Amino acid sequence: MKRLIPFPMGRRRTRGFTLIEMMITLVIFVLLAAMIYSIVLGVLKSSSILRDSQNRTDDTTALQEFLNRELTQLPQAGVFTSYRRGTGEGLNQNGIIFGPDSSLTAVDAKIQANGLYTVRLARSGSGAPQAVTVFDRAVSADDAGLNWTPLIRDVRTVTWKFLGFHDTRWTDAWTGGTRPNIVELSLQIGGDRRPRIIDFWLPPLTAPPAYSTLSSNG
Repeated sequence: MKRLIPFPMGRRRTRGFTLIEMMITLVIFVLLAAMIYSIVLGVLKSSSILRDSQNRTDDTTALQEFLNRELTQLPQAGVFTSYRRGTGEGLNQNGIIFGPDSSLTAVDAKIQANGLYTVRLARSGSGAPQAVTVFDRAVSADDAGLNWTPLIRDVRTVTWKFLGFHDTRWTDAWTGGTRPNIVELSLQIGGDRRPRIIDFWLPPLTAPPAYSTLSSNG
């Protein structure tokens, strides 16, 4: 007959976790994981917003430098005009056309599906003289044959203003024949609280020198 060995006094059996304790632990773990995920997602989102804002700032600076170079060096035979496409897509003027007949450039604001605008650029590109009215018609009609290069996306507002050499008030449209003294571009990029205002000076048109014919007697 086997003898029963009594369980030693003072030793207790190890008790495992109950189902309720396991569930509470799991809930705490899920909540902590959700909090960490939310924090990481917020940091990544903020970083992405800052990066996009910096990229648009760099694009705006590049556009400013380009327009400053092109407009301040506009030749005497060059043209300058603004245009509006249809209803203007919410803008007074969609853009400007400038340059010599052999190389016309258009800087344009095209509305996006989300209601914001894309600032873009197109050139006549033919290398041969082209009437500004022809290029103006193609740009105003958003001709599919034009090769547009996007410059800045998600722009809230785009405003052009012009000041003539002898004017004291700004105008929001400029038709060719002469050229303005100052061109002002106002851009409010998505995320910016205030628009960025950039002014460009244009060289005035100078009249050709007058030649007189001297006649001598005898």
